[in-house]
Formats: sequence, C-alpha cells, structure tokens
Amino acid sequence: MNHVVISGHLGKDIDLRIGENTRAEGEISVAVNDYIGRDDNTGDAKYWTTWVTAVIYGDRARALQDQLYKSRFVCVSGQLRTRNYKVADGKTLPLTYILVDHIEFDRKANPAQPGPDSQKDSS
Repeated sequence: MNHVVISGHLGKDIDLRIGENTRAEGEISVAVNDYIGRDDNTGDAKYWTTWVTAVIYGDRARALQDQLYKSRFVCVSGQLRTRNYKVADGKTLPLTYILVDHIEFDRKANPAQPGPDSQKDSS
C-alpha cells in the first residue's frame, strides 16, 4: 500500500505552472515539525523540520491557487512518487513528492483577501 498523510504549514505560496495541453500543476512545500525534546539550557521545545513537496494536478490546482499560501496549515494525503529533474549544471537528480489525492485546511481568510472564518474545505 502506498499512502502518505502529513500535516504542517506551507513554506511558500503554491507554485502553479501550466504545462503542455494547458494542464495545471501546483507544487507546495509543507513543513512537518517533529518534537524532539526540550533545550537543556532554556527549557524551550525543540523541533526537527522536514520539508515535503506535494503536487496537485489539473483543475483542483487552479481552484486552490488562492487558498494555498505561505504559513497556512494543511493536511495532505496521497501517494509517494519519485521523478527526476535537471539542475543548472546539467545533473539529473531524483525528487520524492506526494501526489495529492486529498487536501484539507481551515477556511480562514488569506491576510490579503477577505473571506469566511472557521469552515473546513477539502478537495
């Protein structure tokens, strides 16, 4: 079974690209924080942050463009996938990401846009 569920805050606004045949692809970066204990000196909580890339395709990516912005808390589920991409020096590197089947977030307004509070949205 290939099923992944993560939750965390977005590190940046969705990166929406339009590919061949006008197919939309939206990429998000989710910061997943794992509690690792307390700092011995200050007593502050310490976390290990793992950045996870998730990809949303098609009309759903377009529809969520205004909803997926930096610092928004999301819960994402889908399949783990790997693809290769080229970097500036011509090397090919693997990228492991989540192909999004389902995404949930609180429907609070984007600070730049007015909107309803305390509703859930899922796609």
